[in-house]
Amino acid sequence: MPTKDEHLAIYKLLLRTSMFNAALDKRRGELPLKIFTSLGQEAISVGAVMAANPEDWFSPSHRDLGVWLGRGFSEDEIV
Repeated sequence: MPTKDEHLAIYKLLLRTSMFNAALDKRRGELPLKIFTSLGQEAISVGAVMAANPEDWFSPSHRDLGVWLGRGFSEDEIV
């Protein structure tokens, strides 16, 4: 069971990933409410990266922002 601090870290990474994804959509001129939205799917990459060990490898190809942010990359490095 995650501690209170771990829950907070997970929440912050989920929020950061979601907000960054929305900013990228807006930057590309995409409408935020599409027929198929990625809202909520950040939990997949965030959950995986939070459960992984530092030496574990990832090869994300879709909905990967949570992995990059969770591994310490900044928004500027990703864009």
